[in-house]
Amino acid sequence: NQLVSLREAAQSYFVQRVFSVAKGHPFVLVADTTTLPLVSDTFTLYDAMEHGCALVEALANPREKMEGIHAIYLFAPNERAVNLILQDFRVEEGRVVPKTCCEKIMYYGLKPASVTVALYDHVHLVFTRAMPPALEAKIRANEMLADRIRSWTEIDMMVRSFEQSAFTLNLPRSALSLYGNHPGADKAIELIARKLVHVCVLLKEYPYIRYRADSWVQPVARRLQALLDEYVAAKSDFHFRSPRGTIMLVDRKIDALVPLMHEYTYQAAVADLLDVKDGKYEYEAKSDAGGATRRTIVLNESNDMWVQFRHSTISSVIAKVNELVRELEEERKDLTGDKDFLSRTGGAQEKIQALNDFRQTQSANAQQTALLSAVQRQINERDLLQLMVLEHELATGVDIQGKTVDFKAIKPRVLEYLDNPKPSVQDKARLVLLYLSAAPDADDEVRRHFSTLDGVSNDIKNALVNIKFVGVTHQKPAAGAPGASRPGLTPAKAAARALEDVRRANEGAVERPHHRISRYRPVVEDVLEAHLEGTLSDEEYPYVVAPPPMARPTPTPTAEETKVGRSVRKRKLGLRDGPPGAGAGAGAGEEKEETPKAEAPRLILFVGGCASYSELRSAYEVSARTAHEVIIGSTAFNTPSEYLALLANLDSSLRATGRGGGVDLDDIVLRWTPGVLCGEDGGLLECTGHTDAPDTHAGHTRHTHMPLEAATGSIRPCAAPVGPTEQQHHV
Repeated sequence: NQLVSLREAAQSYFVQRVFSVAKGHPFVLVADTTTLPLVSDTFTLYDAMEHGCALVEALANPREKMEGIHAIYLFAPNERAVNLILQDFRVEEGRVVPKTCCEKIMYYGLKPASVTVALYDHVHLVFTRAMPPALEAKIRANEMLADRIRSWTEIDMMVRSFEQSAFTLNLPRSALSLYGNHPGADKAIELIARKLVHVCVLLKEYPYIRYRADSWVQPVARRLQALLDEYVAAKSDFHFRSPRGTIMLVDRKIDALVPLMHEYTYQAAVADLLDVKDGKYEYEAKSDAGGATRRTIVLNESNDMWVQFRHSTISSVIAKVNELVRELEEERKDLTGDKDFLSRTGGAQEKIQALNDFRQTQSANAQQTALLSAVQRQINERDLLQLMVLEHELATGVDIQGKTVDFKAIKPRVLEYLDNPKPSVQDKARLVLLYLSAAPDADDEVRRHFSTLDGVSNDIKNALVNIKFVGVTHQKPAAGAPGASRPGLTPAKAAARALEDVRRANEGAVERPHHRISRYRPVVEDVLEAHLEGTLSDEEYPYVVAPPPMARPTPTPTAEETKVGRSVRKRKLGLRDGPPGAGAGAGAGEEKEETPKAEAPRLILFVGGCASYSELRSAYEVSARTAHEVIIGSTAFNTPSEYLALLANLDSSLRATGRGGGVDLDDIVLRWTPGVLCGEDGGLLECTGHTDAPDTHAGHTRHTHMPLEAATGSIRPCAAPVGPTEQQHHV
C-alpha cells in the first residue's frame, strides 16, 4: 500500500514505455516541440542518465553524428516532425571546389561524389498517437533511415505531471467544446474521461467518483465510472490502493473569479506577470566581464529553491532571500578568511566541496533575486497593489476592517483606476469583470467607460460578454460576503471564517501588511476541506456510486478541537504569510509533523475547462494541513491572460465551427477496448479516414496499440479490432 507520487508513477511509465525500447543500450533521446516539455516535466537529466539516456536533444536543433549509439525519436506524428527526422538521414550531392589549374583539369567533366549523412546507426521511433499511413510510407521510402529502424512504438502520452501533485490533460482549448451546445462536446467528454482513467491507473487508484451536480462534468463522471469498471474487470492483475481514494470533478463555473485576480503569491505572480515559456524564464544579467548575458531560470521540481518558495507571498520570499544573502555573506567570509580551515577539516577536498556548495546556493539565490526583481518591477510599473486591494474587496465582499463593501462607494474607485495610465488594458479588463460579477445590480457605466479606453480590442470586449458561459451573471451578491453560501459551509461557519479572516488581517496589519491582498480563498479550497470533513452536500456533489458508510469522510469534532488540531499541524517555518490556514505548500522544504498519508485515502481534484495557479496552491495547502494527499489536475492550467483569451472565444460563432480541445475534435474517431487505455495521444484514438496499417512491414514488426499497466513489468497484447498485436519486436 505504498503511496507513489504522480511524478514517480509517470517516471515509471516513461521508463517502461520509452526507455525500454533501447533494450539496455545507451541512447540519445530526441524529442520534438510537443514531447520535450513532457520529458522535462518527468525527468531531470540526471534521472534520465540513470536509465541509460546519454543525452536529451531537441529534434529541431542541429545535432552531431553519434556512431554506434541508439537514438530514440519521441514525437507527435506530423509532417514537420517527420521531415526533421528525415533530415538526419539524407544523401547530399558532393561539392568539389578546385583551387589550382591542375585540380581544374583533374575534376573536369567528373560528377561530384555524393555525401551520406546518417546521424545514428540504430533508430527507435516512438510516437504519441496513431501514425498516419502517408507519413509512415514517407519514412519507409527513405532507405537509409528504414535500414536503421529497430522498432516502431506507439504509446499513450495522455497527461503531463508537471509537479509532484499536479497534472494537466494538455487540452487547453477543450472549454470551447464544453460550454454551450457544441457538436464536439461528446467527443471532448469521452477524451477527458479516458485521460482521467490513465491518471487513476498510474496512481493505482480505483476511486469513488464525486462531481458537481449542475455541471457538464456529470457525463464525464459517469463515463469515467464505466471505463474504470471495465478496466478493473478486464485486468485481474491490477491491484489498486486501499483505502480507495476519491476523485472530485468540478468545472470552471465553481469559481469564475479566481482566474481573474492578481495573486500576491510567488508562483501565481510569476506566471501572471512574466513571460514564462515551458517552465523557463529568460533574463539579462551582467557577465563576469561586465557585459550583458542571457540566462535562464528553470521553474520546475528540479529547482529546490523555487519549490521551497513558490506558494509563499512575495513579501515572505523577499524577506527569506534577503536573509539568505546575509547568511551567504557570513559564509563567504568564513570560507575565504579562515586560514585554519584545512587543518580543522582534514584536507582540501572538504574546502572545495564547501566552496562548490556555497557557489551553487549563491547562484540559486541570485536567480530568485532576479525573478523577484522582475515581478516587483511589474507590480510597481503597473500600479498593481492598488488594484489587488480593489479585487479582494470585490471578491470577498468585505473590506479590511470586516465591513460589508458598499458597491456604490467602490464604483468611483473602479472608474478612477480605469483612467490610471499605468495598468495594462488586460489588468483593467480583469477589474471590470470582477466588478460586474461581484457587484449586485451593477449598472453598465463601468463597462461603457472601459469600452471607450484606448487599446480595448474586440477580443477583450467579447470576454466581458462571454463570461456568462462559465456561470457569471451580472446580477448576483458578492461571492464571499459573510454568510454567503459556499460549498460545505453553513452560514454560521461562513460568517465565523469571514470574521477570523478580518481578525488575522488586523493583527498582522503592521507586521504583515500584505494580508489585505491575500484574503480571498479559492472555492476549491472549501470544497476539498468540506469533503475531507464530511460536510460536503451529497445533493450538490453526489457520488456516481456511493461509498459504504465506513469509507465516507467523517465530520470534524468541534470548532475548538479543529482549531487545536490545525495548530499542531502547522509548519514550523511557514512562508505563506497569507490568509488563515494557509501553509507553504507541499514540498516547500520546511519541517512539519509527519502524517500517515500512506494510510489515508487520496483525494484527486479535477477542474474542467481550466484551472488557476491559485487553485494549485490551495490543493497543496489542504494536503499540508491534513493527513490526505491531495492531487489537482485540469484540462489546462491557465494564466489570467490565457483565461481572458479563452473567454473571448466562448461565443456562438466558434462553438458552431466544431473547433475545440487541444486537437480538432471533429477529426477524431474514438474506439474503446476494455483493459486498454487510449485518448488523443493514445493507440485507440485515430483521425477520420485512417485505417490501421498492417502489423508487419518489410521485416519490421510494429506495435500500434499498447495497454497501460502502470508500475508493473508486464505488457499484454490488446484486442484491437484488426486483431491482436504484440508490444514490439526489435530487428
